[in-house]
Amino acid sequence: MTEIYLPGKGVQIKNGCQTRFWLDPWLYKDPLSIVASLLFHLCEYKEVNVDKVKKMVIFVSLLEDGYQRSKSSWDKIWKDVKSFQLKNEPDIVLWKLEKNQKFSVKSMYNALTSNDARIYHKRI
Repeated sequence: MTEIYLPGKGVQIKNGCQTRFWLDPWLYKDPLSIVASLLFHLCEYKEVNVDKVKKMVIFVSLLEDGYQRSKSSWDKIWKDVKSFQLKNEPDIVLWKLEKNQKFSVKSMYNALTSNDARIYHKRI
C-alpha cells in the first residue's frame, strides 16, 4: 500500500533521520530512486535514511559492474548530497495533496480516482 501513499508524501528535511535517502523526495523534486533508477537498482541498502548516509554510518554500496557505467551520475548526486546541510531538528512529513499539508482520506480518494491514477482504481 505504500506505493499508493508515497505520491502524496512530501518531506521537509531537517536532520534526515526520518527521510529515506533513495525513496523520499528530499534532494531533488523526485526521489533518487526515480532520478537515478539504475543506481537505485544497484544499491544494497534501499531503505537507508539520509542522516546515516551523510554521517557515513552506512556507505552507499553499489554493485561494481553497474557503478562503472553510471559513475558520472553518482558523482553529481554525491556532490549535491555533500553540499546539503542537515539541521538539528526532526524531519517533517507533509501531505502534498492538501493545502494544509495534512493527510486526509478525501484527498487520497481524489488522487486515486483521478485520471492519472488509473492503475489504482481497482484498489478502491
